[in-house]
Amino acid sequence: MRVLTSFSASDLPPERLSRVLADYVALEQAQIFRRLLIRRCGALSLSAAVVAGLTHVLPRLDWAIIITLLLTGPALAWISETRIERRLSRALDDIPDH
Repeated sequence: MRVLTSFSASDLPPERLSRVLADYVALEQAQIFRRLLIRRCGALSLSAAVVAGLTHVLPRLDWAIIITLLLTGPALAWISETRIERRLSRALDDIPDH
């Protein structure tokens, strides 16, 4: 969900303003990276699940480990995105209201 936040840039010291803007850009990049990982790793894990169901080349435990490893990347990206989002939220909460 997108939230619009506005504040006067002149009310903040330059270093604090640059930190808020850097956090915002980092959040946008983390969201893009997570979405790409979900698409790519999700497609690979779905393919692995289909192959595991159709063939019996590897034991089920091995397929489960492969699928888990494929889904670990998007999970870690989501955790990173959540941390950046919280940091940005705290920085925006510290900005004085008009």
